[in-house]
Amino acid sequence: MAENNEKNIKEIDDPLKMLDKIELLGKREKWVNVSEDYKVYITTINAEEEVEIFKACRNELGFGYLAKNKFEVLSRAIKGINDKKFKYLEMEWGPERNIERERTIEIVRKKVESWHDDIITFLYTEWLRLLEDGEEYLKKIGIIVDFETEEKLKELENDLEEKSQNADEDTKELKKEDIENASK
Repeated sequence: MAENNEKNIKEIDDPLKMLDKIELLGKREKWVNVSEDYKVYITTINAEEEVEIFKACRNELGFGYLAKNKFEVLSRAIKGINDKKFKYLEMEWGPERNIERERTIEIVRKKVESWHDDIITFLYTEWLRLLEDGEEYLKKIGIIVDFETEEKLKELENDLEEKSQNADEDTKELKKEDIENASK
């Protein structure tokens, strides 16, 4: 009886665990060398982090928005320094993890704000490359539809249909000419 209950619980639990795997589909991460003895671990960000960034930047305009956005993105995307990942990444979900995460994000944000603009731009560009890699993967497996490709395919289809109609008309004309020439 106990085995049956465990099996039933596992069947209920497994689909929920599978949801975690979906989050990993477009996730990308890498260590980026900033200098000979300094590297940072950056990752793509999740939906929750995107909302946090939006809220942090919503009152900014123009270049102020762009600068603030870079700081906010990097403060969440940077998740380790010199082969050491931040403590909150290894913690169980819960209030302690959230407190450690928020504290770490604040510290990283202050550090990033003190960096030279070239370093910020370099790391932000590396983060954008991660996004592109994730997006390419999602396109490859068919989750993201590339609308430009979709439009090009429709254009080709329309072009092919038009050429087919023209070929049909040309064929009718040739047949008509053949009939006229045959009757002469």
